[in-house]
Amino acid sequence: MNPKLQRIARRVDDDDLLVAFSEARRRHAKDAAEPLGNATVVTSAAGREGKTHVALRLAIQSAKIHGHRTLLVDAAPDRRGCVSRLVADPARGAVEGQGPMCAGTGLPNLDLLSWGPQICRRAEDGSARGEPLSQVLAGVSGNYDLVLIDAGSVADGPNVLGVLRCADRVLFVVEHRRLAAAQIQTYLERIDSPPILGVVLNKRRYPIPGFLYRRL
Repeated sequence: MNPKLQRIARRVDDDDLLVAFSEARRRHAKDAAEPLGNATVVTSAAGREGKTHVALRLAIQSAKIHGHRTLLVDAAPDRRGCVSRLVADPARGAVEGQGPMCAGTGLPNLDLLSWGPQICRRAEDGSARGEPLSQVLAGVSGNYDLVLIDAGSVADGPNVLGVLRCADRVLFVVEHRRLAAAQIQTYLERIDSPPILGVVLNKRRYPIPGFLYRRL
């Protein structure tokens, strides 16, 4: 296992965020007009607000604490998100039964999928063809209890909004005291689909009280 992932996994023993996230998903599914899938995309207004950290924390908690089979997708435009930080050995290879794109992390129940502007697969004639993320997720998401997509920020442009539409819900990350509420609202209004599950206030100096998490 990648040493960085080992260090992160040791620190993730407080599941307040996962409890709030799970409760918000339950309420969201209850209010939905039709059954929803298991894919949540994590985004923010701008870069470096901590969306990769939030996606990582939720994925590790889901896999480690609750034992859920979890897939973490690196869909950042520059491909420097969670997958780039965690996959230490590309020779580890594909996860058995999950196809050639999903890689193991060494942490039980947690797999990774790296996706750039498009995933290229080799056809039988040797030519490469692109495959959209929505099609890739349709083929693998049924094997997991939870799919978390570490996307770019809304400020990165329309390609990120396209990634958001591949998921069933959006979790929006806001860095504490970085943007005014009016600015955050402007970015939230750009998200036309899928529905927003909630907002995570990140990088606070002091922990957020548990009763506030439960009101996410």
